[in-house]
Amino acid sequence: MVARLTLDRDERLDRFGVGLPGGALCVIEGEFGTGKSIIGQRIVYGLLKNGSRVTVVSTELTTMHFIEQMHSLDYHIEEFVFSRNLLFLPVYPVLGFRGKKTDLMDRLLNAKKMYDADVIVIDAFSSLVKDWMKAMPPETPKQQINQRIEDALYLFKLLNSRGRSVILTLQPGDMPDEISSVLKAAADVYLTLKLDIVGGVFSRSVFVRRFSRAEKVVA
Repeated sequence: MVARLTLDRDERLDRFGVGLPGGALCVIEGEFGTGKSIIGQRIVYGLLKNGSRVTVVSTELTTMHFIEQMHSLDYHIEEFVFSRNLLFLPVYPVLGFRGKKTDLMDRLLNAKKMYDADVIVIDAFSSLVKDWMKAMPPETPKQQINQRIEDALYLFKLLNSRGRSVILTLQPGDMPDEISSVLKAAADVYLTLKLDIVGGVFSRSVFVRRFSRAEKVVA
């Protein structure tokens, strides 16, 4: 089973093996400005156009800003919002994280409605974890922190076993290496992004580090 995401006018998505493997954990990692959110939004639109139901959780964008950004890519998503094939959740205003953040992970993991979709995108998961860890008391045992991350990974893998895919974006430095390493090691699809300046022009590159169960060779 594959969650297709091909678009007639987006050859880069077509190079990602036609679609995401069904029930996959996908990690997209890159420094600030490398285009993690843009790649994620292109994937989201490709999934929607091919019939998938998608939930997007954003730590950065409001609903209006998300729609405007999608429009800037010439992706008109209103029809998917109205048909309820797309559920967009700006983390802090919608899930109640404007005040107390120590229960940030608990609230995220217990927001059952957001996990009904075929594909769940959390952008950026590392930012959410960083805010949660900063809010925890300094004396919080490291074991307790790691346990909540393990709980999150268990939930994602449980969703995978039920045929749902989960896409996480990560920014290096947001989380301890030992946590990000566990997520990357568990990923079925692992992409890294890089930003270079060539001849005074910004060039963004996507590197496929792992892509399990692809329908065709991934470039």
